[in-house]
Amino acid sequence: MTLERTTDYQEIAHIIHDPDVFDAITDDGSAAQGTALAPPADPRIVYLRASWNGVDFGLFVFVPLSSVLYQGHVWLLPEARGQAFRLGRAAIAWMWANTAAARIRGEVPGWNWRAIRYAKQVGMRQIGVDWRAFRKNGKLHDLVLFGISRPEANHG
Repeated sequence: MTLERTTDYQEIAHIIHDPDVFDAITDDGSAAQGTALAPPADPRIVYLRASWNGVDFGLFVFVPLSSVLYQGHVWLLPEARGQAFRLGRAAIAWMWANTAAARIRGEVPGWNWRAIRYAKQVGMRQIGVDWRAFRKNGKLHDLVLFGISRPEANHG
């Protein structure tokens, strides 16, 4: 299993536009599939390329909201499903080891039970619900909020 920070924005855009990823990460206000959706080219954003035995599995994206708080996103390709939980835990560990992050949080549409299960399996805890905050296919959905803090033993 390999996690490597990348700034290859063409590769990042290629993953964003994979139909499985694009549908999972966009709402009704996002660009339509097939239109160019460029990833932000900000050096503060951590794009972690995930691969396993030479096969690309997707990206973990961590956007800084402050000097210690990051918003996490998971953009995994279908090939990653067998290793997704392991990769997710490794991506969080990478953030603790390589950044000043003290907390990571994420949002999951309430209808996406697989992503909710995933967040819990990688160690995140539900911290709230943002009611009717995500529009998909013309319907408003709740966003389930998750968070995880750096283990105190490693916090400096």
